[in-house]
Amino acid sequence: MRSRVVPAMMAVMLAVVPVAAGDESEEALYELVPVSETVVSAIHDNGSNIHCVATEAGLVFFDASMSTRVARRFRSDMEERFAAPT
Repeated sequence: MRSRVVPAMMAVMLAVVPVAAGDESEEALYELVPVSETVVSAIHDNGSNIHCVATEAGLVFFDASMSTRVARRFRSDMEERFAAPT
């Protein structure tokens, strides 16, 4: 029974990945949650999260996700949202 469950779970997990890495035209895989005017959190559909704090010196990120593709996308989105460097 166990041998059937694991491959089924893998198939579901693989089906969630929408496109190849580096495709900036894809929709964000996370939900943006504004915490305040200068803090935004992103909750990723894989269970990870990322946080951005806009400071006078630039953007600071915490807990930068389990996916480098998602982290790059969030960073780009936050640079655009706050018109600030990282």
